[in-house]
Amino acid sequence: MADKKKLPSSFFNMVLVLTLIALASALALGFTYSGTKDAIAQVEVNRTLAALKQVLPEFDNNPNDEKYTLDDEDYAEMEFFPAKKEGQPVGIAVRTYSDNGFTERIWLMVGFTPDLKINSISVLKHKETPGLGTKMKEPKFHLVAKPCPDKQRALTDSHLFWRISFSEAEKTLLKSASSDKKYYRITKAIHLAKKSSLKPLTSFHLKNLFLHYRSEHPRAKHDDSNLGESVVCFFQSLIDCLERGSLRHFFVNRRSLLAEMSEAERMGVVDKLTRYRNKLVQNPKAFLERLHFFKL
Repeated sequence: MADKKKLPSSFFNMVLVLTLIALASALALGFTYSGTKDAIAQVEVNRTLAALKQVLPEFDNNPNDEKYTLDDEDYAEMEFFPAKKEGQPVGIAVRTYSDNGFTERIWLMVGFTPDLKINSISVLKHKETPGLGTKMKEPKFHLVAKPCPDKQRALTDSHLFWRISFSEAEKTLLKSASSDKKYYRITKAIHLAKKSSLKPLTSFHLKNLFLHYRSEHPRAKHDDSNLGESVVCFFQSLIDCLERGSLRHFFVNRRSLLAEMSEAERMGVVDKLTRYRNKLVQNPKAFLERLHFFKL
């Protein structure tokens, strides 16, 4: 059999072959897109409708068919979706974004009631870090709007910033701790009664310590038979954290909750907590009565 004739190797032939390959690829992509663009568009519509149902009160119109934009460059990228029921407005949703993402914009659907209170928020699109930023899409996490601190106001033109809230996860964890929560409630009551003298210690510090404490001692039993011992142990754990200057956020472990508290402030709180702990050990009933803490 005669050998097949090969194209001579030249710059022109290489460019010709590459051009033909690129042309074939472009045609294949074009046919693929034209065959799937309607399906892709429908998926996007369905995703939008799902987000609208999540963030708005019940409605019977199709807000996506009535969406509109504003002729204002500050709001040019936002879309507004009016929701109605039996012809009456029940809310409005806004497709908006936050530039506070770690990698790029986070696109959100925010639902408002007729009095312009936030009803709910849904994350539409993001490229955040798996296992951290992505938690905002899990059911137990949600975003909340917070006033922008004065020190950050100069860095942004927004008066609000979006923050991941762990309140739903906290409620679930605290609810599961109902059987051994009495010693935590006593500690909170002491903090509330002595709040002014224990500044800058807050109930948020106590809550995170409690969540850590339960996580580190899952088999510990706390009931009325050892309630005093449990309160004292919890007090001591709090004192130890303040002395070390280390109390991590339960959900975001890299964040230290004591970072903005000076050593002098921490040691001042340690001294007061040590005195309260000693008084509690010496005469628990009298100490709690002075706090007006009768119902546990």
